[in-house]
Amino acid sequence: MIKKKCPWCQGKIGLLELLQLKEHAPKKCKICGKYLKASFVNSIVSVVLPIIMFTTAITLFNLNFLISASLLLLIPILGMVLAEPLKYSLSTTGNACLQCKRTNIGFSFPNSKICDNCFLASKKSNSQTSLPR
Repeated sequence: MIKKKCPWCQGKIGLLELLQLKEHAPKKCKICGKYLKASFVNSIVSVVLPIIMFTTAITLFNLNFLISASLLLLIPILGMVLAEPLKYSLSTTGNACLQCKRTNIGFSFPNSKICDNCFLASKKSNSQTSLPR
């Protein structure tokens, strides 16, 4: 069906891995262990195109709402078809969280290595485990 390859090692990437690729959360390649991410343009096109088709089917062609809503099922299909794995290097981006590996997220301080979300989550888990008896 769809044969996508890792840009680092040219190994085959499965359909589930293609669906799990996100722009801000890189995933490791199962073969070479290097990081991959999804293209921003492809992820936007896979969502915007079915929405445009849905609205034009209702307004221009006056189709039934349920038939037109079935066009929205194209979002995950187009996500797989248009998904293109890109190379991602943690060393080139200085703003990646060390725990969740996401980029372009909030950091409290310029030199922080852990994002605000992970910091707050670890703070909550520590406070819940140390409750007085």
